[in-house]
Amino acid sequence: MKQNDVRAKAFSMPLTSPAFPMGPYRFIDREFMIITYRTDPDRLRELVPEPLKVVEPLVHYEFIRMADSTGFGDYTETGQVIPVEFEGQAGGYTLAMYLDDHPPIAGGRELWGFPKKLASPTLHVDTDHLLGTLDYGKVRVATGTMGYKHRELDTAEQQKRLSGPNFLLKIIPHVDGSPRICELVRYYMKDIVMKGAWAGPASLRLEPHALAPVADLPVLEIVEARHLVADLTLGWARSSTTTWPIRRRIVWRSVGSLDKRRSGNPGCRTAFLTAARQRIQLECFHRIIQVFSLLAQRRRRRGRLFDQRGVLLRRLVQLRNCHVDLLYARSLLFARFGYLFHQNRNPVYPLDHLIHGHACVIDELCAGFHFGYRIFDELLDFPCGGCRALRQLPHFGRHDGESAALLASPGGFDRRIQGKYVGLKCNAVYHADNVENPP
Repeated sequence: MKQNDVRAKAFSMPLTSPAFPMGPYRFIDREFMIITYRTDPDRLRELVPEPLKVVEPLVHYEFIRMADSTGFGDYTETGQVIPVEFEGQAGGYTLAMYLDDHPPIAGGRELWGFPKKLASPTLHVDTDHLLGTLDYGKVRVATGTMGYKHRELDTAEQQKRLSGPNFLLKIIPHVDGSPRICELVRYYMKDIVMKGAWAGPASLRLEPHALAPVADLPVLEIVEARHLVADLTLGWARSSTTTWPIRRRIVWRSVGSLDKRRSGNPGCRTAFLTAARQRIQLECFHRIIQVFSLLAQRRRRRGRLFDQRGVLLRRLVQLRNCHVDLLYARSLLFARFGYLFHQNRNPVYPLDHLIHGHACVIDELCAGFHFGYRIFDELLDFPCGGCRALRQLPHFGRHDGESAALLASPGGFDRRIQGKYVGLKCNAVYHADNVENPP
């Protein structure tokens, strides 16, 4: 598998068979039993990380039943949420959660940073009250009870409380055990549809346990209890602050705590401090490289923008030329339509042209036949004239040497009689006015 394929699939472990699907995650008929109690304020300050601030010494102990959830299935969870304030905004910090389903445990830890552990929580209606329990192994750690739907609450107000910000401390260690990611993240519940909200009397009992220390925040007084039913979507988380100050603070704190557990060797402490400083410097250098890379990408994108503008202008010019060609084609089309209309208005014209053309062809054929006939006729007249001249030879003497018709020309045979008057009878008639020269 290539690196690009790994990056495309890498959102959960294992790579080839993730423990949970990609979100979003929708919950239908999600049921809450939230018991709010007062506790020791000093213990709260010890457990809540900076920069979150504890406003009141209160804890929300939640039992949540999720019978229909996208990708996670049917499961139940319970845990403690502490009301805090961050940058003047009120919210809730999740201290610990215990549930009985592996996919939401893996997804909650890897994606958002939920502090989830595997246990056996329950929430159900027991006759006339809600009963919530938490068993860690074979030990009953928490037991909560509440009267079932004693008083109805304002659903709009409860929806507003559910839609507030929630804070988590996401921790992902490095391969050597040191904290690689330690950041404060914030998430919201979205698309909330309230289906019911009720209040009633409640009780809460917490038992000490080494691995489920819910009793470290003792119950001093029950403040309120709420029973809620709603549809909602668990939104994606985002960093509440830049991870750099928190990561730097946690790294130095971890180095100090590791150094205290050592044998007190000054060389060992110096080595840990040097390694921490080098890691911080490398991270700073990496951030600077990222900034310059982003600036270079911005310049390249500007150049691509100018190229795209040039291409766009060329496309506009081509589009204008196409419009001109289209207008010319339209004019030709209209001219063709006009000619067709003219032909349709005068349907006799094409027939007349056709008949006239055929008549011209017939005339040309007749003229050609007549020309050939004349040539043939002249060829026949030539031998006939020769025969006629031969027949005139015996009478040549009797006509005083006058040439035949075929050779008719002055001086054809005897120059003696050329230009002289011959005593013909017709001269008397033709020259009657010539007195001086009578015939």
